[in-house]
Amino acid sequence: MDVVPGGLVHEVVVPPGAAEVTLAFAEVPGETTQPRVGPVVVGTAGGAATKVSAKTAGWTLQASGDSQVTGTNGDASTSTGGSDSGTNPGGGGDAAAGSATTAESGATADSGTTPAGGSGEGTGATATGTDASASGASATATSTQPNPNTDWVRFFGGGYGHRTGMSQRGAQGLGKLGVPYRDILAHYYPGAELVKRNTADAKQQVRVGLSLDENGVQSGSPQPRLLWVVDVPDGATLEGASTQALPAGTYNVTFDAAVGFRWASQATGGPVFELRGKPASSGSTTERLELVIPQGKTAQLHYPLTNCDVKSEHAFRGCRDYEGRLEFEAPKKVGSSNAGIIVRNKVSLYDYLVGVVPHESPASWSVEALKAQAVAARTYAARQNFGLTTNLVDSTYDQVFYGRYSDKTYRPKIEQVVQATDAQVLMYGGALISANFTAGNGGYVASNTEAFGDGTGEPLPYLRGREDRFVLADGTAITPEFYQYKGTSYEDTYFRWRRDVSLTVIEKLWPEIGTLQRIEVPEGARNPDSMTPRVIRITGSAGSVEVLARVFRSRVGLPSAFLLPDKLYPREFTDVAGALKEDVNRAYQAGLVDGDLWARFYPEEKLTRGAFTKMIVEALERLRGGPLPKGEEPPNFSDVQPGQAFYDYILKAYTAGIINGYSDGSFGYDKPINRQEAAAILKRAFGLPVQPESFKDVPDNGAFAGAIGAVSAAGIMKGISDTRFAPGETMTRAMAAAVAVRGFEYCWAGNCQP
Repeated sequence: MDVVPGGLVHEVVVPPGAAEVTLAFAEVPGETTQPRVGPVVVGTAGGAATKVSAKTAGWTLQASGDSQVTGTNGDASTSTGGSDSGTNPGGGGDAAAGSATTAESGATADSGTTPAGGSGEGTGATATGTDASASGASATATSTQPNPNTDWVRFFGGGYGHRTGMSQRGAQGLGKLGVPYRDILAHYYPGAELVKRNTADAKQQVRVGLSLDENGVQSGSPQPRLLWVVDVPDGATLEGASTQALPAGTYNVTFDAAVGFRWASQATGGPVFELRGKPASSGSTTERLELVIPQGKTAQLHYPLTNCDVKSEHAFRGCRDYEGRLEFEAPKKVGSSNAGIIVRNKVSLYDYLVGVVPHESPASWSVEALKAQAVAARTYAARQNFGLTTNLVDSTYDQVFYGRYSDKTYRPKIEQVVQATDAQVLMYGGALISANFTAGNGGYVASNTEAFGDGTGEPLPYLRGREDRFVLADGTAITPEFYQYKGTSYEDTYFRWRRDVSLTVIEKLWPEIGTLQRIEVPEGARNPDSMTPRVIRITGSAGSVEVLARVFRSRVGLPSAFLLPDKLYPREFTDVAGALKEDVNRAYQAGLVDGDLWARFYPEEKLTRGAFTKMIVEALERLRGGPLPKGEEPPNFSDVQPGQAFYDYILKAYTAGIINGYSDGSFGYDKPINRQEAAAILKRAFGLPVQPESFKDVPDNGAFAGAIGAVSAAGIMKGISDTRFAPGETMTRAMAAAVAVRGFEYCWAGNCQP
């Protein structure tokens, strides 16, 4: 399967009559991570809605990154996001490559307190009245088990990665305001001292292990292979027990215990060189051979994929270029389970940092943020003794390093960043600090014990849990990942996110709980300083289990362990009850409505005409499997302007002939919608035929009679009693959500052609 741009969502339809289907897929290293499978029957946000028949089961395959919802309004438009440079959008030493995550802010999903007035959807008088407590019964059929709409848990959280040490997104937020890198480092590593080493970067050697296997899966140690393929430049030599000049060309590198390393040219009739390596150390069971690359040239390693595309610059599908030396190490005797050749790149610290910095933080970021990254990366490598005696690998297990960084646009900038911080490291109490960094912390820094342990014990003094607040020179306190300051606005993509996870996934991960009932942070298990939960309790029909929050995050595939509410529920709103509960929650699950970070919907609030239009347009786009056209001529409504949260939806609805305005030239953007207006919009949107109605409070010859009859006959809207429709009563958010999802489901079943 190919990754869907911006969505990372696939729908797989199980053939009729099949009891079970094995779903197999290939990961694209660095692009698809933590796949999750869960049942659905509705189209995914922003994606095509493939109809699922009554006898067909639908399933989705979803990666850990999906879509982002932004804005101060819970019903605001959706968009995708990600970093603007580099191949690791997470941009963190702990963060796997991924795509955008979800984020949302704001308390109410919509507001509007203007009294109901004249109708803009037809002629005829309107009435006012109290909110109806319920509408008619749902038009949908009874679902079979498992319920594909409700068997999900929605997680809300903040930050990306382990959240301890320097927030890379926070550093960028401060850098945008001109905060010097020294102050950024002092903020994220309080008490640490910036010290200059005696050895310049260009004089310090680094030894980096290549840790991705042939499928692109990373590890914390160099990964052996039976075959390596290398494109060798002119002038290269091999150094082992002897020295051998190596003609330019492409070579297959293998190891034979009898003769040592074999370098066989891929050219027809090309040379084959067999050389023994040197013992790795006294008494070592391995031997090493080095490819010495001429100064100013690179050797291209077919890595991480042996069949990489030599013409591609993609970090995983392409091949990687290395300078300095490539060290090949193999056991003297083949036969053990780890037999094979491991490879390390030996380069100067300068070249290493030029390669690391733009892959840990996007090269387009501010210079001060990149300088802070350079110092943190140098300190991290120094603490690992530069890989000379301990493993220092090229993946997020340590620091991301793809070999020589050759971007012509940004390399000069990165070189200047590294040079400006030459030899600078962070120390505390005379020792190098553990310079951990993370993509984002969500506004709260986790302690090192929370990030890597069980959350107990004394954390390192410079890695304590705390709120992430920075005081600027003028005394203004800001959150580095989310602020508005003197005309500058900044919000990290991962500052707030949400994830939906199938109950089936959780029940399979922890089968001892039985049927999942609830997930919660136990009382007292959240650190009040870092707001980080230490433990997550999972309760089911067969019992409960408590799991470290960081373990839960890793197994479920969440961006971080910073979960905001203490209680997490199956995918439904916490403040919706009564006759409309199921309708509202189905609308939520279909992506037609949204709530706040605490899963609150505010069902009794009045809904504006703008927000209702958004619900209906999104329902139509899911049914159509694509966006509605905006049209070339925008509506001339006096109260509708570009930049408003619902502007695009109103433009689409107007172009489609779904909405009208008022006689005064306005649309009623912030005006609460009444029931007869909603009926008119629904009738047009779903292409319903005019039908007679029998409500005593609806004039038979009134402008809205046909629309009210149409939605009533379709089961989309019912009266508030057998004889009253209450045409002028204002729609609450709950009522609007109910009729929107009923209309969606009515057409989904094939009863109309919107």
